[in-house]
Amino acid sequence: MEKRRICIIGCGAIGMLLAARLASTGADVLLVCRRVEQAQLINEEGIVVEVGGGFENARVRAILGISPPRGQCSIGIVAVKAYDTPSAIDVLKPMLSRGGVGVTVQNGLGPLEALEEALGAERAAAAVTYYGAQRLGDNRVRFEGGAAIYVGQRRGLSRDAEPLLGMLVDLLNEAGFRAYLVDRSIEPWRWDKLIVNAAINPVTAITGAPNYIVLSSEWAQRLAYSLADEAAAVARAHRISLPRDPRRAVEETARATAYNRSSMLQDIEAGRRTEVEFINGAVVAKAREKGLEAPMNEAMLYAVKALEDAVASR
Repeated sequence: MEKRRICIIGCGAIGMLLAARLASTGADVLLVCRRVEQAQLINEEGIVVEVGGGFENARVRAILGISPPRGQCSIGIVAVKAYDTPSAIDVLKPMLSRGGVGVTVQNGLGPLEALEEALGAERAAAAVTYYGAQRLGDNRVRFEGGAAIYVGQRRGLSRDAEPLLGMLVDLLNEAGFRAYLVDRSIEPWRWDKLIVNAAINPVTAITGAPNYIVLSSEWAQRLAYSLADEAAAVARAHRISLPRDPRRAVEETARATAYNRSSMLQDIEAGRRTEVEFINGAVVAKAREKGLEAPMNEAMLYAVKALEDAVASR
Protein backbone atom coordinates (compact mmCIF):
# COMPACT_ATOMS: atom_id res chain seq x y z
CA MET A 1 0.00 0.00 0.00
CA GLU A 2 2.97 2.30 0.61
CA LYS A 3 3.64 2.59 -3.09
CA ARG A 4 0.18 4.03 -3.54
CA ARG A 5 0.64 6.70 -0.89
CA ILE A 6 0.73 10.11 -2.53
CA CYS A 7 1.26 13.37 -0.69
CA ILE A 8 -0.01 16.57 -2.29
CA ILE A 9 1.38 19.84 -0.97
CA GLY A 10 -1.08 22.63 -1.69
CA CYS A 11 -4.85 22.92 -1.29
CA GLY A 12 -5.64 25.20 -4.21
CA ALA A 13 -7.70 24.30 -7.26
CA ILE A 14 -5.27 21.85 -8.87
CA GLY A 15 -4.17 20.35 -5.56
CA MET A 16 -7.75 19.61 -4.51
CA LEU A 17 -8.72 18.34 -7.96
CA LEU A 18 -5.80 15.90 -8.10
CA ALA A 19 -6.39 14.80 -4.51
CA ALA A 20 -10.06 14.08 -5.12
CA ARG A 21 -9.56 12.30 -8.44
CA LEU A 22 -6.60 10.21 -7.24
CA ALA A 23 -8.41 9.26 -4.03
CA SER A 24 -11.28 7.97 -6.19
CA THR A 25 -8.90 5.31 -7.57
CA GLY A 26 -8.30 3.89 -4.12
CA ALA A 27 -4.89 5.49 -3.77
CA ASP A 28 -3.89 6.60 -0.29
CA VAL A 29 -3.80 10.39 -0.68
CA LEU A 30 -2.58 12.78 1.97
CA LEU A 31 -3.30 16.46 1.33
CA VAL A 32 -1.21 19.10 3.08
CA CYS A 33 -2.95 22.44 3.69
CA ARG A 34 -1.76 25.74 5.10
CA ARG A 35 -4.85 26.65 7.13
CA VAL A 36 -6.38 24.56 9.91
CA GLU A 37 -9.93 25.60 8.92
CA GLN A 38 -9.50 24.18 5.42
CA ALA A 39 -7.94 20.95 6.65
CA GLN A 40 -10.76 20.43 9.14
CA LEU A 41 -13.45 21.04 6.51
CA ILE A 42 -11.87 18.59 4.06
CA ASN A 43 -11.57 15.94 6.78
CA GLU A 44 -15.21 16.43 7.79
CA GLU A 45 -16.87 16.76 4.38
CA GLY A 46 -14.36 15.55 1.79
CA ILE A 47 -13.63 17.41 -1.44
CA VAL A 48 -16.52 18.25 -3.75
CA VAL A 49 -15.70 18.45 -7.45
CA GLU A 50 -18.20 20.14 -9.76
CA VAL A 51 -17.97 18.60 -13.22
CA GLY A 52 -20.36 18.59 -16.17
CA GLY A 53 -23.24 19.99 -14.15
CA GLY A 54 -22.88 17.24 -11.54
CA PHE A 55 -20.90 16.71 -8.38
CA GLU A 56 -18.35 14.19 -7.17
CA ASN A 57 -17.39 13.82 -3.52
CA ALA A 58 -14.12 12.23 -2.44
CA ARG A 59 -12.91 11.45 1.06
CA VAL A 60 -9.38 12.76 1.47
CA ARG A 61 -7.26 13.02 4.60
CA ALA A 62 -5.90 16.54 5.10
CA ILE A 63 -3.19 17.68 7.50
CA LEU A 64 -1.19 20.81 8.23
CA GLY A 65 2.41 21.14 7.12
CA ILE A 66 3.65 22.26 10.55
CA SER A 67 4.83 18.80 11.64
CA PRO A 68 4.44 16.47 8.63
CA PRO A 69 4.78 12.67 9.08
CA ARG A 70 8.24 11.44 8.14
CA GLY A 71 9.05 9.02 5.34
CA GLN A 72 5.48 8.01 4.52
CA CYS A 73 5.07 9.11 0.90
CA SER A 74 6.49 7.52 -2.23
CA ILE A 75 5.31 10.40 -4.40
CA GLY A 76 5.10 14.01 -3.32
CA ILE A 77 3.20 16.34 -5.62
CA VAL A 78 3.95 20.05 -5.24
CA ALA A 79 0.86 22.07 -6.17
CA VAL A 80 1.52 25.45 -4.55
CA LYS A 81 2.15 28.75 -6.30
CA ALA A 82 5.57 28.87 -7.90
CA TYR A 83 6.81 31.53 -5.48
CA ASP A 84 5.90 29.26 -2.52
CA THR A 85 8.05 26.38 -3.78
CA PRO A 86 10.85 26.73 -1.18
CA SER A 87 8.47 26.41 1.77
CA ALA A 88 6.66 23.50 0.08
CA ILE A 89 9.95 21.67 -0.38
CA ASP A 90 10.71 22.12 3.33
CA VAL A 91 7.45 20.27 4.05
CA LEU A 92 7.93 17.67 1.32
CA LYS A 93 11.47 16.50 2.03
CA PRO A 94 10.84 14.79 5.38
CA MET A 95 7.60 13.25 4.09
CA LEU A 96 9.21 11.37 1.22
CA SER A 97 10.26 7.78 1.76
CA ARG A 98 13.75 6.70 0.80
CA GLY A 99 13.86 6.83 -2.97
CA GLY A 100 10.59 8.78 -3.11
CA VAL A 101 10.02 11.20 -5.98
CA GLY A 102 8.94 14.83 -5.92
CA VAL A 103 6.68 15.94 -8.78
CA THR A 104 5.80 19.53 -9.58
CA VAL A 105 2.50 20.38 -11.27
CA GLN A 106 3.24 24.11 -11.05
CA ASN A 107 3.31 26.76 -13.72
CA GLY A 108 6.38 28.33 -15.25
CA LEU A 109 10.10 27.68 -14.97
CA GLY A 110 11.85 27.41 -11.63
CA PRO A 111 9.91 24.90 -9.50
CA LEU A 112 11.41 21.82 -11.15
CA GLU A 113 14.88 23.29 -10.88
CA ALA A 114 14.26 23.90 -7.16
CA LEU A 115 13.10 20.30 -6.69
CA GLU A 116 16.21 19.04 -8.46
CA GLU A 117 18.45 21.11 -6.21
CA ALA A 118 16.67 19.86 -3.07
CA LEU A 119 16.21 16.18 -3.96
CA GLY A 120 18.67 15.49 -6.77
CA ALA A 121 17.76 15.37 -10.45
CA GLU A 122 17.04 11.63 -10.34
CA ARG A 123 14.27 12.18 -7.74
CA ALA A 124 12.65 15.30 -9.24
CA ALA A 125 10.02 15.26 -11.97
CA ALA A 126 7.40 17.45 -13.61
CA ALA A 127 3.80 16.70 -14.48
CA VAL A 128 3.01 19.23 -17.21
CA THR A 129 -0.71 19.69 -16.77
CA TYR A 130 -3.11 20.96 -19.43
CA TYR A 131 -6.24 20.88 -17.29
CA GLY A 132 -8.10 23.79 -15.77
CA ALA A 133 -9.83 24.04 -12.40
CA GLN A 134 -11.35 26.81 -10.34
CA ARG A 135 -11.43 26.88 -6.56
CA LEU A 136 -14.97 27.55 -5.35
CA GLY A 137 -14.36 27.17 -1.62
CA ASP A 138 -12.16 25.53 0.96
CA ASN A 139 -13.32 22.06 -0.12
CA ARG A 140 -14.97 22.75 -3.48
CA VAL A 141 -13.46 22.95 -6.94
CA ARG A 142 -14.88 23.12 -10.45
CA PHE A 143 -13.21 20.97 -13.10
CA GLU A 144 -12.98 23.01 -16.31
CA GLY A 145 -11.70 20.28 -18.62
CA GLY A 146 -8.46 20.07 -20.52
CA ALA A 147 -6.31 17.87 -22.71
CA ALA A 148 -3.46 15.92 -21.11
CA ILE A 149 -0.77 15.51 -18.46
CA TYR A 150 2.83 14.71 -19.44
CA VAL A 151 5.06 13.26 -16.72
CA GLY A 152 8.83 13.07 -16.96
CA GLN A 153 12.25 14.32 -15.93
CA ARG A 154 14.66 16.76 -17.53
CA ARG A 155 17.38 14.18 -18.22
CA GLY A 156 15.05 11.36 -19.19
CA LEU A 157 13.63 8.82 -16.77
CA SER A 158 16.00 7.67 -14.04
CA ARG A 159 16.03 3.98 -13.18
CA ASP A 160 14.72 4.53 -9.65
CA ALA A 161 12.04 7.09 -10.53
CA GLU A 162 10.57 5.35 -13.58
CA PRO A 163 8.46 2.77 -11.68
CA LEU A 164 6.97 5.41 -9.38
CA LEU A 165 6.26 7.83 -12.20
CA GLY A 166 4.75 5.02 -14.24
CA MET A 167 2.50 4.20 -11.31
CA LEU A 168 1.46 7.85 -11.05
CA VAL A 169 0.61 7.96 -14.75
CA ASP A 170 -1.49 4.80 -14.40
CA LEU A 171 -3.36 6.31 -11.46
CA LEU A 172 -3.95 9.58 -13.30
CA ASN A 173 -5.44 7.67 -16.23
CA GLU A 174 -7.58 5.63 -13.86
CA ALA A 175 -8.71 8.91 -12.32
CA GLY A 176 -10.08 10.13 -15.66
CA PHE A 177 -7.18 12.20 -16.96
CA ARG A 178 -5.21 11.54 -20.13
CA ALA A 179 -1.70 11.06 -18.80
CA TYR A 180 1.50 10.08 -20.60
CA LEU A 181 4.92 9.02 -19.35
CA VAL A 182 7.67 10.81 -21.29
CA ASP A 183 10.73 8.60 -21.75
CA ARG A 184 13.02 11.37 -22.92
CA SER A 185 13.43 14.86 -21.55
CA ILE A 186 10.29 16.61 -20.31
CA GLU A 187 11.76 19.96 -21.43
CA PRO A 188 9.86 20.20 -24.76
CA TRP A 189 6.55 19.86 -22.92
CA ARG A 190 7.61 22.23 -20.13
CA TRP A 191 8.38 24.87 -22.76
CA ASP A 192 5.17 24.11 -24.65
CA LYS A 193 3.21 24.75 -21.44
CA LEU A 194 5.29 27.85 -20.70
CA ILE A 195 4.44 29.22 -24.14
CA VAL A 196 0.74 28.46 -23.66
CA ASN A 197 0.71 30.14 -20.25
CA ALA A 198 2.73 33.12 -21.45
CA ALA A 199 0.20 33.65 -24.26
CA ILE A 200 -3.12 32.96 -22.55
CA ASN A 201 -2.71 33.87 -18.88
CA PRO A 202 -1.76 37.56 -19.09
CA VAL A 203 -4.35 38.20 -21.80
CA THR A 204 -7.10 36.75 -19.62
CA ALA A 205 -5.81 38.60 -16.56
CA ILE A 206 -5.88 41.94 -18.37
CA THR A 207 -9.22 41.44 -20.13
CA GLY A 208 -10.92 39.72 -17.19
CA ALA A 209 -12.26 37.06 -19.56
CA PRO A 210 -11.99 33.24 -19.59
CA ASN A 211 -9.62 31.48 -21.96
CA TYR A 212 -12.03 31.66 -24.89
CA ILE A 213 -11.14 35.34 -25.32
CA VAL A 214 -8.09 34.36 -27.37
CA LEU A 215 -10.43 32.57 -29.78
CA SER A 216 -13.32 35.04 -29.89
CA SER A 217 -11.43 38.35 -30.05
CA GLU A 218 -9.19 39.13 -33.00
CA TRP A 219 -7.14 41.54 -30.90
CA ALA A 220 -6.72 39.15 -27.99
CA GLN A 221 -5.70 36.44 -30.43
CA ARG A 222 -3.12 38.68 -32.10
CA LEU A 223 -1.66 39.51 -28.71
CA ALA A 224 -1.61 35.87 -27.58
CA TYR A 225 0.00 34.69 -30.83
CA SER A 226 2.65 37.41 -30.65
CA LEU A 227 3.53 36.34 -27.12
CA ALA A 228 3.65 32.69 -28.17
CA ASP A 229 5.82 33.38 -31.22
CA GLU A 230 8.29 35.36 -29.13
CA ALA A 231 8.49 32.68 -26.42
CA ALA A 232 8.95 29.99 -29.07
CA ALA A 233 11.89 31.93 -30.53
CA VAL A 234 13.49 31.90 -27.08
CA ALA A 235 12.88 28.15 -26.81
CA ARG A 236 14.59 27.59 -30.15
CA ALA A 237 17.54 29.70 -28.99
CA HIS A 238 17.89 27.22 -26.14
CA ARG A 239 17.70 24.33 -28.63
CA ILE A 240 14.35 23.11 -27.37
CA SER A 241 12.53 21.03 -29.98
CA LEU A 242 8.92 21.98 -29.38
CA PRO A 243 6.32 19.19 -29.71
CA ARG A 244 3.87 21.31 -31.71
CA ASP A 245 3.46 24.67 -33.40
CA PRO A 246 3.16 27.38 -30.69
CA ARG A 247 0.06 29.00 -32.17
CA ARG A 248 -1.57 25.61 -32.48
CA ALA A 249 -0.69 24.92 -28.84
CA VAL A 250 -2.41 28.14 -27.77
CA GLU A 251 -5.49 27.47 -29.87
CA GLU A 252 -5.87 23.84 -28.77
CA THR A 253 -5.45 24.71 -25.11
CA ALA A 254 -7.86 27.64 -25.26
CA ARG A 255 -10.44 25.47 -27.01
CA ALA A 256 -10.07 22.60 -24.51
CA THR A 257 -10.36 24.97 -21.53
CA ALA A 258 -12.59 27.63 -23.10
CA TYR A 259 -14.54 28.53 -19.97
CA ASN A 260 -11.66 28.20 -17.54
CA ARG A 261 -10.57 31.35 -15.78
CA SER A 262 -6.80 31.10 -15.89
CA SER A 263 -4.88 30.89 -12.62
CA MET A 264 -3.49 34.36 -13.30
CA LEU A 265 -6.97 35.80 -13.73
CA GLN A 266 -8.17 34.01 -10.58
CA ASP A 267 -5.24 35.49 -8.67
CA ILE A 268 -6.02 39.01 -9.86
CA GLU A 269 -9.69 38.61 -8.97
CA ALA A 270 -8.75 37.37 -5.50
CA GLY A 271 -6.20 40.15 -4.95
CA ARG A 272 -3.33 37.66 -4.78
CA ARG A 273 0.15 37.80 -6.22
CA THR A 274 0.34 36.16 -9.65
CA GLU A 275 2.99 33.86 -11.09
CA VAL A 276 3.81 36.20 -13.95
CA GLU A 277 7.51 36.36 -12.97
CA PHE A 278 7.76 32.60 -13.46
CA ILE A 279 5.90 32.68 -16.79
CA ASN A 280 6.42 35.82 -18.89
CA GLY A 281 9.28 36.84 -16.62
CA ALA A 282 10.93 33.48 -17.25
CA VAL A 283 10.70 34.03 -21.00
CA VAL A 284 12.43 37.40 -20.59
CA ALA A 285 15.16 35.91 -18.38
CA LYS A 286 15.77 32.99 -20.74
CA ALA A 287 15.95 35.39 -23.68
CA ARG A 288 18.63 37.45 -21.96
CA GLU A 289 20.67 34.31 -21.30
CA LYS A 290 21.09 34.10 -25.08
CA GLY A 291 21.61 37.82 -25.62
CA LEU A 292 18.06 38.27 -26.92
CA GLU A 293 15.15 40.51 -26.01
CA ALA A 294 11.52 39.52 -25.45
CA PRO A 295 9.70 42.88 -25.50
CA MET A 296 6.16 41.49 -25.76
CA ASN A 297 6.59 39.22 -22.77
CA GLU A 298 8.39 41.96 -20.86
CA ALA A 299 5.45 44.29 -21.50
CA MET A 300 3.06 41.64 -20.15
CA LEU A 301 5.25 41.23 -17.06
CA TYR A 302 5.02 44.96 -16.38
CA ALA A 303 1.31 45.14 -17.18
CA VAL A 304 0.32 42.28 -14.88
CA LYS A 305 2.53 43.52 -12.04
CA ALA A 306 0.94 46.97 -12.43
CA LEU A 307 -2.49 45.31 -12.34
CA GLU A 308 -1.50 43.52 -9.11
CA ASP A 309 -0.58 46.88 -7.58
CA ALA A 310 -3.81 48.48 -8.78
CA VAL A 311 -5.93 45.69 -7.27
CA ALA A 312 -3.97 45.80 -4.00
CA SER A 313 -4.54 49.56 -3.64
CA ARG A 314 -8.32 49.43 -3.98
